[in-house]
Parts: sequence; structure tokens; C-alpha cells
Amino acid sequence: MPNASLGNLRNNLSIKKENPNDKFYNLWDISKQLEAIHKLNLVHGNFYNENLLCATHDSIVISDFRLCRLANQPNINNDIYELLPHFAPEVLNDKLYTKAADIYSFGILMWEMTSGVPAFHICKGDRPEIIEGTIPEYIELMKRCWDNDPEKRPTANELINIFYKWSKKYPIERNDEKRIPASVRTESYGLPDTKMTLAESEGHSFPYATRIFKETSSSLHKPNFQKDKLGRGKKDRL
Repeated sequence: MPNASLGNLRNNLSIKKENPNDKFYNLWDISKQLEAIHKLNLVHGNFYNENLLCATHDSIVISDFRLCRLANQPNINNDIYELLPHFAPEVLNDKLYTKAADIYSFGILMWEMTSGVPAFHICKGDRPEIIEGTIPEYIELMKRCWDNDPEKRPTANELINIFYKWSKKYPIERNDEKRIPASVRTESYGLPDTKMTLAESEGHSFPYATRIFKETSSSLHKPNFQKDKLGRGKKDRL
């Protein structure tokens, strides 16, 4: 198992903002893993920054498959969906959880990588305010991902193709001397400098979960969640 020495993506959002080319390569990498899940006719079910582990600046692994299950199944726990901003509007309206719901969460992740902060203050279908300076093509794709109509959202395979091209056009900076210091990582919102191995993280790593779901179609056990109080943020004029 590789060591996720940089913690989860939530702990690294400020670095991603200051190193903007990171997001193109990182989201290409993440979309490939998401497509592999969807090819098994599965959904991740809880796709957000804390469930993405950073081994290096250019290596992010999807983790925590406790809500992973077959696509188009009923929601597991409606209580948590009302509290977390990365869930799609149709999930909040008690409809089936589809692959397109994971794509909505991907769109929220795209915004977080431009803002440098978690999407704490949006919920119940609200959209975050577009960050000034974001390239128009990126904004267009992001809005497609969080479209109210699931049928209008791109597939994970389409995301792979788009982010592959962007990762070549906007190459990631791998020279540590040209990147911002790791000490800046927690300054934006006072998050702990979490370090963990993939084996120590909550849930299972992606390769492990893929193997398990090839062997059985049974659902993974339900997690216990604690409720947080989230406020509303500004809506983007779509």
C-alpha cells in the first residue's frame, strides 16, 4: 500500500489553489478511478474531499467505499444527505442514487480545487459562487457536472478525455522548489496536518473495493455519521 503522506485532499485544497495546474492532472487521475467504479455498475455514494487520499502532489486515490453499492438503488441514509453539500439535488429529494450523482459530487470537487476551501456553506442543491480567474472551459464543464438534470451531466469517461487533454496543456509542477511550502497547507481553515496510510484510512482503497465487488454484489456496511450544522452560501446564477 502506498503511503498517503499528504493526508486527504481536504487538507491540501489551499495548495491546489496556489498550484492551479495540479487540478487538471489530479482530476484526470480521479476520473479514471471513478470510471472504473462505474464500469462495474457501482456508485461510490460518498464522493468528496475527505475520501480522496494524497500520496504525492500528482497521486490521489479514492477511498472509503462504505456507501459504495450497485447503481440506481435507494438511498441508504437520508439523514446525512441533508447535511453534506456534495450530494446531488435528486439524492436530497429521495430519488435513486445514480452514477450521475457521483458526477455532481465531482463538480463540487472541481469548485473546491479552484477556491482552496471545502464547500461547507452550500446545501440542498445550491451552487457555489464561481471563483474569479477560473478558465471558461473549466467553468462550463463544472456547471455541466452539477446540472439539475442528471441526464445533462457528463460521464466519467467523458471527464477522462477532457482532463487528459487539459493535463497536457497545463502540466503539473513537479519541482518542489517551485511549489508552495507544505506548511501553508492548513493555514486557510485550520485543518490538522493529517498523515495516514491507505490501509489506515476509513473504508477501503479503490483496488481493494474493486476486487471485493467483483466477488460479491452485496452492499457494504453502513457507517455511523455525526451531524454537522451547515449554513447556506451564495447561489451561482446558472
